[in-house]
Amino acid sequence: LGVSFLESAQARALGIESGVLVLNAPADGPAAAGGLRGTSRSPDGSLQLGDVIIAIDGSSINTEADMFKLLDSKKPGDKVKVLVARGSRVA
Repeated sequence: LGVSFLESAQARALGIESGVLVLNAPADGPAAAGGLRGTSRSPDGSLQLGDVIIAIDGSSINTEADMFKLLDSKKPGDKVKVLVARGSRVA
């Protein structure tokens, strides 16, 4: 996918009960081209959580293990449909 993410145990500490929190989606990578947003700091220094990947190709993603298992069946360059939660929205 071209993202870095936070391990599930650490994400739970931030209140994310399921899914994979995107930490970074490099601007020149496929994830950013697809619209994924990483975690960032606001001008006042507060943490703005990035997108949370909740499904890939219709399969639920609860942890990074789920994501790895699903992506293991893909080849580099394959396209996937990613469903994310962004704030209180799902897109």
